[in-house]
Amino acid sequence: MTHSRAAQVTLFSRQLATMVAAGLPLPQAIGIIAEQTEPGRFRDTLTTVKDDVVAGASFPEALAKHPGTFDPLYANMVKCGDIGGNLDVILDRLANHLEAAQAAKRAIRNRVLLPFTVAAASAAAGLWLVAQYAAVLVAHLAAAGRTIPAATAACLGVMAWIWFNAVPLLGLLVLLVAAVVSMVAFAGTSKLAGGLLLRCPLAGRRVRALVVARFSRILATTLSSGVPILDGLEIVAKSIGNRIIEDTVMDLRKKIKEGTGLSGPLKESGIFPAMVIQMMAAGEETGKLDQMLFKIADFYDAEVEASLTWPLARTVSLAAGISLLVAGLTLVLFVAPLAG
Repeated sequence: MTHSRAAQVTLFSRQLATMVAAGLPLPQAIGIIAEQTEPGRFRDTLTTVKDDVVAGASFPEALAKHPGTFDPLYANMVKCGDIGGNLDVILDRLANHLEAAQAAKRAIRNRVLLPFTVAAASAAAGLWLVAQYAAVLVAHLAAAGRTIPAATAACLGVMAWIWFNAVPLLGLLVLLVAAVVSMVAFAGTSKLAGGLLLRCPLAGRRVRALVVARFSRILATTLSSGVPILDGLEIVAKSIGNRIIEDTVMDLRKKIKEGTGLSGPLKESGIFPAMVIQMMAAGEETGKLDQMLFKIADFYDAEVEASLTWPLARTVSLAAGISLLVAGLTLVLFVAPLAG
C-alpha cells in the first residue's frame, strides 16, 4: 500500500467510524465518503464497495475484493467488528494502527533517501566529468607536448574502467536489488524466503525487530478492540507478512486453544526475545496484555529506527567523502595538469 493510499484509507476509517457511531446506515455512510473523495481509483473502489454492500455482500466481503487497497489485516479486523457489533471502535483502532505504521515508514524512508541520493549524485558527477572532459584534457596535453602526470593517468584509468564496465556493474546491482525485493515479496508465501529474511546477516536483526513490533501492535489492536485472542492471533498470522512467523503464530494459536498461556509457546518458538516474553507474561498476569503489547510495539519501532541511525550516519559520511573525492579528482585530473 502506497503512502497516499494508506493516508486515504486512514481518513476513510476515521470518517466511517464517526458515521457508524452516529447511527448512519453503512451503505449511506460509504456513499457520502465516496462523494467527498477526489475522483480517482480510491473513489471508484469505495463506490464499488458500497454497491456490493447494497447488493447483499457483507462489508468485510466487499473489502476483501480489493486487497491492493484494504489489506488482509484491515478486512479481517472489520470482519471481527462486524460480528462483534463494535465496528466503529475497530475502524478507529485501525486508523491508529495505520498512522503508526506510516509514521515508522516515513522515518525510515527519510533517513535512507537523502544519503543515498547524495552518494549516487556524487558518483554520477565524477563519471560525467571523466566522460565529458578526459579526452579533451589528454588531447590538450599532447598538443602542448606535455606528459600526463602519473596521478592523473591512474585516476583516468580507474574512472575509465568504471565507465566501460558500468553496464555489468549496474546489472549486478540490479540483480542484487531484485534478489532482495523478491525475498521480501515472497516472504509471506515462501518458508525459504521468510527464513532467509530472518537470518540475513545485515538485516536479520532489524527484520526480527520489525516482526516483533508488527506482531505486538496488531495483536494489541485486536485485543483492545474486544476481539478474542484466538481470532486476534489468526488475524496476526494472516497479516504478519512472513510465512515462518505465520506458521509459528498458528501453532501458538493451537496451543492456546488447548489451554496453554501465550508466553510459554512464544518462548519455545525461539523467535521472540526473552524481554518480550517476560513482558507478555506480566501482561497476562495483570490482565493488561493489550497495553503491554502496545509498549512492546513502541519499543521495537524505536529500536529499529535507532538501529538505522548509526549505519545511515555512516552513509551520510560516505556521501560526503564521495563528494570530497569528486572534488579532489577534479583538481588532480584537470587543474593540476593544466597548471603544470
